[in-house]
Amino acid sequence: MSKRLLTMMVVATTLVGANNAFASRARIGVLGTSNVAGLIDRGSFFVDDNQNIFYNPAQINNFKNWAAVEKNNGSSDAEGGFATQVAGFNLGVYMNRGELTQPRPLDLFFGGDMGVKWGVGVTLAGERNGPDAGTTDLTLRAGADISGLEPFAAFKLIGKTSTVEGDADDVKVSDINVGARYKYGEWVPFAAWRQAGGKVGDGESTTAYSALGLGVGRNARVAEGVRLNYAVSVNRVMKNLVGGGLPATNSNIVPLDVSVEGDVTTWLVLRGGVSYQLVNRTANVTNTGDTTARMGASINVGKVGFDWAVGTGATENLDSETFGFADGFFSAASLNYRW
Repeated sequence: MSKRLLTMMVVATTLVGANNAFASRARIGVLGTSNVAGLIDRGSFFVDDNQNIFYNPAQINNFKNWAAVEKNNGSSDAEGGFATQVAGFNLGVYMNRGELTQPRPLDLFFGGDMGVKWGVGVTLAGERNGPDAGTTDLTLRAGADISGLEPFAAFKLIGKTSTVEGDADDVKVSDINVGARYKYGEWVPFAAWRQAGGKVGDGESTTAYSALGLGVGRNARVAEGVRLNYAVSVNRVMKNLVGGGLPATNSNIVPLDVSVEGDVTTWLVLRGGVSYQLVNRTANVTNTGDTTARMGASINVGKVGFDWAVGTGATENLDSETFGFADGFFSAASLNYRW
């Protein structure tokens, strides 16, 4: 084997490793998440990615020393942040995470490795709309990574919206979710539960959303430079009064996610993903639109990477049946730097 060929292989391996470890919303949106029931805010149950710190902050110990700027076609079209090491610990800051409904969100992460990898995260959001009107949101997250076992939990400490003076119109929101996944070689079993509710004024608290899910995924290297990911899960939504594109009350969903990414050259990675819902029923009636496909790519040069996902339309839509250069070729894009 020539020295030139050996050097190219080493460079390619380095770039591929960087791409897998430090990726983006654009990448995870293509590869799939198995999060059809909204059990986590962001990240993937079966694919390793730095986006997983948003449901398990202990992952900041595995995905550290990066900075990213994200651009999406959605209503919250700009976001970004960084993670770095400080005095032996890992610290992260992320601004304007797009899928959160609260205004002006800010995520903070802090973690360390003391034989057991641990992490805590805080999501802050809110705005003032007058002397006695506004929104306040504070969510606490915690997680661990114990020899492949990754438990996580989140609890909304404060969730309040007021429009006029007094307590009669105050909307107080609760939200709790817990779960875990376990990395056993190439296999990743996972499970999660979430319940959210609220009350208006001094009224009785109600459950607005309740769901649970469990499944198993696999990440396999099927050929040199080619990686195959797939997962199947069972999800049940017991109650949903909050909308947001999630299924209605008493829904059963069994998604099958399959995705692949391959190295075309030492600097170019192409990827695609398909999600097929084996079961998607509400009250014994099958729902439509249960198969989607997504495409994307990454360009990696040294420590800099550019990821994008193909979509179309004025809003971020990776699952559109059509796409074009004019109206959505870069439906989601990310520029990231690793050190």
